[in-house]
Amino acid sequence: MRSMTGFGRAQINRDKIELEIEIKSVNSRYYEVKMNLPRELNFFEEKIRKTLGSHLNRGMIEIKVNFIDRRETIISINESKLKAYHDLFRKAAALLEIKDEVKLEVLINEPGVVQSQNSYQDDKQLDRVFIDALENAIAHLIKAQTHEGKQIMKTLTDAVKLLMRELNLIKHSVKSYKTKLYKDMKQRTTELLADNLNDSMEQRLLQELALFIDKYDIQEEITRLENHLSVFKAKLNQKTDIGKGLNFVLQEMQREANTLGSKYSTVESFSSILIIKEEIEKCREIVQNVT
Repeated sequence: MRSMTGFGRAQINRDKIELEIEIKSVNSRYYEVKMNLPRELNFFEEKIRKTLGSHLNRGMIEIKVNFIDRRETIISINESKLKAYHDLFRKAAALLEIKDEVKLEVLINEPGVVQSQNSYQDDKQLDRVFIDALENAIAHLIKAQTHEGKQIMKTLTDAVKLLMRELNLIKHSVKSYKTKLYKDMKQRTTELLADNLNDSMEQRLLQELALFIDKYDIQEEITRLENHLSVFKAKLNQKTDIGKGLNFVLQEMQREANTLGSKYSTVESFSSILIIKEEIEKCREIVQNVT
């Protein structure tokens, strides 16, 4: 089990290439990747998405890359572009009747004027360093997610034990309550029948008694809750897509707990039902952060 929350960082200084990659993941209903890359490394975006996608499938992923290239680089001027920008600026100045001269620092900052003979997109040395740094950062992220996932697993396992304990208390209270209810109703029915009720009234009384006792028959809800808990425990040990599966089971458990509370709200059971509802709600909040 892994949490959606985590942080991973990797820094590599190799062959005069300095690369730092930070990856942060936070809870999110969907899988989304946001990147903050140096402009000259934007071509790595597709490779980043593919690599991340092979390891992660849920959460908001933010990746930041810092890059310094200390290798010797040969710089040249693209003369045709330099002249083209110069002519363009002069024409614009003449059109607007501006007498200022075109400054060199403005021209050389235009796209494509200053060129490097190194093409990062075809730089195999950089590619190897980048992939190594990315994989290392992802490994640290997964390690952090796994560590928090173990804590979540313990919390959810303890919650299952608590839910089973409270459910058993309710089962025992139902048995004793229905026994007491039966005795009381039998005595009251005997008293009423002694008043010479006519057939219609007697039939109505028996129907009301049946409905009243049925109201406290919560065996189906208890059985379904027990089954849901068994499924929940099994899903805790799944390898992938755990969070969505757990959330679905908890929704079903919440529905049964609400029905349980509406059908059987006695003094003896009130505390247990309240604990069950609260614990299910806590678990639902927790599993939102599970991958």
